Amino acid sequence: MHKISAIPSILSSRSAASDSEIARRWDANSAARSTELLDNGDPSYRALKNLVFESLADHEVPVGSKILDVGSGLGYLAAEMAASGYQVDGIDPSAESVAKATQLHDASGGNV
Repeated sequence: MHKISAIPSILSSRSAASDSEIARRWDANSAARSTELLDNGDPSYRALKNLVFESLADHEVPVGSKILDVGSGLGYLAAEMAASGYQVDGIDPSAESVAKATQLHDASGGNV
């Protein structure tokens, strides 16, 4: 998994938080959600997964296609797409999520 930074022009405004504050918020969100998602039992995750796979089928995206999972979090959806035969790269603004996803999926022989 790869970490990218937000595009500064999108975030620039008088009330915009600093890049470090945004990263801190994403890391906090990642920590809060990681427990819920570790068993993939979260209903919102299941709904998202179903929506993504239905969309891939509806748009006839062939297995083996390259997919970019933006906001991949812990990488569960990216790992499931990879297990289904897609070539997946995941990116996330949370360095903590990227580190956890790398640890989870590299240790299990993941193809993300």
